[in-house]
Amino acid sequence: MTEKTRLVAIHQPNYLPWLGYWFKIYASDVFVFLDNVQFSKHSFTKRTKINLPGKLGQTTYLSLPIKKSNLGTKINEIEIIKQQWANKHLNKIKNNYKKSPYFNTVYPILEHIFNAVQFDENLSSINEKIIIKLLESFSFPDTMIIKSSQMKAKGKQVELLCEIILELNGNTYLSGIGAKKYQEPAYFKEKNIKLLYSDFYQFMNENPYQQGNSSFVNGLSIIDALFYLGIDGIFDIFESFKTKLSSEYDF
Repeated sequence: MTEKTRLVAIHQPNYLPWLGYWFKIYASDVFVFLDNVQFSKHSFTKRTKINLPGKLGQTTYLSLPIKKSNLGTKINEIEIIKQQWANKHLNKIKNNYKKSPYFNTVYPILEHIFNAVQFDENLSSINEKIIIKLLESFSFPDTMIIKSSQMKAKGKQVELLCEIILELNGNTYLSGIGAKKYQEPAYFKEKNIKLLYSDFYQFMNENPYQQGNSSFVNGLSIIDALFYLGIDGIFDIFESFKTKLSSEYDF
């Protein structure tokens, strides 16, 4: 590109999201928490998936207990039920990963973060704080983080995404490959925004890592990779995938 690339990535504030989510943060100049759109009870905003060591690829969910809400309620309006979810999740994490190579490094950090957010009553706030604290704890590159609710951008779906990108003076959008089914490339082109697709899931299928004695399961929470690879191992994966993307796109 003749002009300097300003790459923007946008996603709902998920709970302990998977590696592909974190790659978006790693690779972008600005990452936006899309927190003022409708909450979906089937999304990973309130849950994440972890491995069951020794169970031959079986998984389990860590789910945040949320209060009932009306259809159309925004993510940043969803409230948490007051109960000991943090201790329950920490105990489950400990039992599942206590034999992992990086347990003694990662678990105390998670424990500290969970203790810091356990009394927060807002789903979006909890997820955003956990993500930011993990970024700080593991020295991720400095990516600007902002909430869509703090911006002027309006609209729905692709229109909203483009308005966010333009408000941030972005010219490139890093999207997950799943969005290719419904996004409108012509609309991005009309707005002079370059559209990049990240098929990180397929990349991980082709480049699995060892998950204890279990067969590899893709799409698990970031904590799985932290426990088995450590942050340097994760950064190695991100750099390998970034190199692959760079060979396909000019950014």
